[in-house]
Order: sequence, then structure tokens, then C-alpha cells
Amino acid sequence: MEANDYILNHDDKKDPPSKDSSEKRDCEKGQEDAVNQGTLIIDATCAPANIRYPQDVSLLNVAREKLETIIYRFCKSYGLPLPRRYRKKARKEYLSFAKGKKHSKKQVRKAVKKQLSYVRRDLGYLEKYMEEGYAPVKKEIPFLVTIMKLYEQQLYMYENKTHTVEHRIVSISQPWLRPIVRGESESAGRVWGETGLKHR
Repeated sequence: MEANDYILNHDDKKDPPSKDSSEKRDCEKGQEDAVNQGTLIIDATCAPANIRYPQDVSLLNVAREKLETIIYRFCKSYGLPLPRRYRKKARKEYLSFAKGKKHSKKQVRKAVKKQLSYVRRDLGYLEKYMEEGYAPVKKEIPFLVTIMKLYEQQLYMYENKTHTVEHRIVSISQPWLRPIVRGESESAGRVWGETGLKHR
């Protein structure tokens, strides 16, 4: 933005470049090129972002783990009994799925269904706590809102047997990212976002 403002506000008529200043800039540029290295990517919509490839099962697993952490914090802070979360069972089922190299559609739907059920149960616990007057801490609120939206999207895609939904969440920690597929990138497994790009 600073570079744009400088270019837009510059008036060539008031300050015409002299021959000496032009030669000086070329000399300085040569010195800078010898020191500066790397690649600068400038795009109106996209820039690199380090996110994991957004698979439905892995996203739901991350959501489940975050919900389990929040539930534990609720119970510890307010002296509530810890509910049954089936944490070990859910983790074991996810790892069993993730270790497989290739998955059939039936296996993927089965894994998504299981993770959806765990996320739904955990959200139910938290909703019950909040109805009773217990409140989450400030930093937990954005995660809860994102996970609720993610659950709605994943449930819609599961029930309608589709992989597309409007404003699809691909990262719980960065919910503003949006996938953009371009050309050959679809086969390469690239995910573009408004502020991010990830290469699989």
C-alpha cells in the first residue's frame, strides 16, 4: 500500500529525473541485487498461506480436538463433571483412516459420519453449559463460531453427497481463507485463498 501511494502521489512534471540521479539509482540497484535474494509475489487476490490440504475428515478431526480442549477447560474452571467424549476411540478411528493411502467413497463417507457425530456430541455439551450460564473465554468464541459453521457445512455436504458449499471453510485457525482452483492446479492439488495458497 505504501508503494502504491508513493507511485500515485508522485508527479513527474514537478520532479523530472536527472541523468546523474538515474545513473546513481542504477548503481544502487546493482548493489542491492547483490545482497537481496528471494521471490516477491504480488497479486490482487492471492498470496502464499501455510495451511494443510483441506480434507473433510481432517478438518472435522481438528474441530473435535479443539472442542474437547474447550470442554475440559469448562469443566476444570467451573468445577463441572467431565462428560464422556470418546476421545481415544475417535482418535483411533481417525488415525486408522488417515494411515490408509487410498480410500473409497464409502470409506470416506463412513469416516466423515463418525467425526460428525463426535463433533455434534461435543457441541451439544457446550451448548448445554452455556444455557446453564457458563461462558467461554474470549479466545474460545471465534473457534466455537467457526466450528459451528464448519459442522453445518460438512453436514450439508454429507447429506447432499456434494463437495461444494458456499463460503466453504478450509482452515479453522484461518476461516477467512477461500479455495480457488485455477487451471492445472486442480490436478496438482493446490488450494488458493483470498490471502493464501497451499501446494499439496
